[in-house]
Amino acid sequence: MKYMTFNSSCSYAGVANMLAQYGIDTDDRTIAQAIHLPYMFSKENGAYRSGPMLQSADWFNLYLHPIGYNMLEHRVERERIPSVLCSAKTAMLGLRISPKSKHAVVYLGTDHDNYCFLNNKWQHTDEPEQFSLTEAELLSQLDDDVMVAVLEPAPCKAVDFAPLLKKSIQTLDDLKQDILSFCTQEQTPQA
Repeated sequence: MKYMTFNSSCSYAGVANMLAQYGIDTDDRTIAQAIHLPYMFSKENGAYRSGPMLQSADWFNLYLHPIGYNMLEHRVERERIPSVLCSAKTAMLGLRISPKSKHAVVYLGTDHDNYCFLNNKWQHTDEPEQFSLTEAELLSQLDDDVMVAVLEPAPCKAVDFAPLLKKSIQTLDDLKQDILSFCTQEQTPQA
């Protein structure tokens, strides 16, 4: 079991737990350091993101490609999730744990019609390391559309971080300009 070692790293711990299914020993912090996560900034879907909020296959593949794996993400309708999971060796998806919060978990398989998951958690919490859900319980904790991530072996491919780091610098400059522009005008409480 690979645990979270920094805030909001459940998806990074999830990648480590998925790789463990393939016999690869790593952890969330190693992945984050290997992809220079502290220095990466991006604007995605109109929002500025950094650190562990960078959680798409594009970011995880920066770690996976050099070690011979590729992450694929598929947007799946909630009702199709049970059949998609049953055909996967392992998969990662987000379960809704509150109206405003999702948590990345790793699918392990089924047991007596229950779907078993690894809980990517902090090591010293009272949360269970694994849990199982009936199909109805699983569906009730999913969004209408669910991003499901799976791993596949792939040829090793080196990653050039220089262009990504330059783009991060430009993104920080864009953020600065957006903040300055925002602050030059009177704003409503909603804004």
